[in-house]
Amino acid sequence: MSVSLVVGLIIKFLFRENPGAVVEFHLLQHLGAFSRLGTYIQSELTYRIIGPSGLFLGSLLFFAIVVMRGWPACNSVIKQHIVIGAVVTLPLVLLFTYPGELRNLSLLSIGFILLLAFALGGRRMPTKENFGAELRQPGSEAESSHGPS
Repeated sequence: MSVSLVVGLIIKFLFRENPGAVVEFHLLQHLGAFSRLGTYIQSELTYRIIGPSGLFLGSLLFFAIVVMRGWPACNSVIKQHIVIGAVVTLPLVLLFTYPGELRNLSLLSIGFILLLAFALGGRRMPTKENFGAELRQPGSEAESSHGPS
């Protein structure tokens, strides 16, 4: 812990002349960006490749479709992970990040990947309640192959 304190003090000393505060408030910039129609059709240059910006209409539509198709198939643990991540992350992103920086939503990336898997046709994940249920159903192939002959 003392090493962390020393490193923190050295970094603060080295950057003492830099402008800016520890935290910058960006809520008004976000609201302004959301209210402009151009925000939803912008492109950007990333690694010299032209692509859609963070709030591009196509990206938002893709996100909405993935959530609508994947959410019903997710089990409660994944849903809880996504909800907790969103409740923690979204207010912080809106308040303190520069508009359009999607990397700040990284806490939600695992949940989104799981939603995408379910949206693409993944089966419902087993839970304590339904684990092995397909083996216990009468007349199922698993029961007839393992049952008494």
